[in-house]
Amino acid sequence: GKIVLCDDYEGASFEVIPEEYGAVNIHKRLAVLGYRDSDMRCILTTEGKLVNSSEVYVISEKFTIINYELPVVIEGTESALAVGTKIQVTGTNGKDIVYFTVLETGQSGEFYLEVDEEDFWAEPKINGIPEYEYFWSDTYDGQLIYAG
Repeated sequence: GKIVLCDDYEGASFEVIPEEYGAVNIHKRLAVLGYRDSDMRCILTTEGKLVNSSEVYVISEKFTIINYELPVVIEGTESALAVGTKIQVTGTNGKDIVYFTVLETGQSGEFYLEVDEEDFWAEPKINGIPEYEYFWSDTYDGQLIYAG
């Protein structure tokens, strides 16, 4: 007879998946490569909590590397992607890892963001350089990418 708060998902919206009883998609805007919309598939438990089906938030946006070679890890090997390389961002852990696919070759990999955990407003960096200096969003829609 009482309404009970089971969990709190600040800044998220939800979509129930009709074909799957108890499955829910969480939509969340993450501060990764600017501010990006992301999705995470979850299962609703009998306790009213959502359990992530993965550690990766799905993001689907294209970027071009514009100013510096991007240090990456592809198939466990450290490498660098050249200026002018186009990538499809496929996901993030929501914090410091970004997953991608190189559009020309289909290779998949990841790169790492340096995040200041103590300063919420600090810009994530790559090799000490602000992340926004590395990329141009190919899905740019005329809005300011890094507006807060």
